[in-house]
Amino acid sequence: MFKDKNKDWMIKNGIYTIKAWSPTDASDLPDGWSKPEAFKLSAIVVDDGENFLLYCDDEDIDYMPASIRKRKLVVNSLNEFKSFYEAIPEGNTLLGYGTNDWDWPLIFHHYDINKREDLKYIDLHELWSIAEEELEVPYIKRRHVDALAHMNNANVTDIFYVKYLYLQVSMVREWARGRKGKVLDSVYSSTRFTSVLAHKIYRKKGFKIRHPDTDKLVFIKHSLF
Repeated sequence: MFKDKNKDWMIKNGIYTIKAWSPTDASDLPDGWSKPEAFKLSAIVVDDGENFLLYCDDEDIDYMPASIRKRKLVVNSLNEFKSFYEAIPEGNTLLGYGTNDWDWPLIFHHYDINKREDLKYIDLHELWSIAEEELEVPYIKRRHVDALAHMNNANVTDIFYVKYLYLQVSMVREWARGRKGKVLDSVYSSTRFTSVLAHKIYRKKGFKIRHPDTDKLVFIKHSLF
C-alpha cells in the first residue's frame, strides 16, 4: 500500500508547497523571465500534505482526475487563491522551487496583494544557487527540481507522474494544443518533487550537490527551520 511519508510532516509543521503556471512563452516577452508580472497567471497548484488544491478558471481542460495517487484533487476558482493565502495561519511555511524569483512576484502582481511577512517562505532553488556560489561554480543556471531530487535520492520510487515532467517551452506548446490536463499533471509533479525533496533535506539536515572541480556529490549542511 502506498504511504505518503510527507503527509504528517507537512501537516504537523504547517507546510504548503506552491507552484504557479503560466501559458506565456518567455521568448515572446522583451524581458523574458526577468519580469514575472508580464506573464499571464492561469493556474496555481498547492500541495497541503492532505490534498492537491488546484486554482484555475479554464473550463476546457481535457481531463481532470478526481484524485492523484489516492489524494483528493480539490478544484477552485483562480480568484479563490487570494482568500486561501490570506487565511493561512501565522507562522506557517510556504515552500517552492524558484518561487522567490518568479511564482510569488507573479502571484502578488496578479492579485494586487502584498507579501505577508508573518509567513515563512522557503525556495529550494535559491538554496541550491547559494550553495553553488559558495563552491564558486563558474556559471549558475536554472536547474530543474527533479535533478536536485535525484542527487539526493528523493527519486522516482517516491514520486508519481514523473513521466509528465516537461521543459517550460514544451508545456506551453502542450497547453496551446489543448492538452491542459497533461500540463497540470506536470505542475502536480513539480509540487510533489519539491515536497519530497524538502522533507529529505529536513531529515538529513542538508542536501547534496555536485562539486564543480571533482563532479562528485558534496553534502551541504542546512536546516530548513
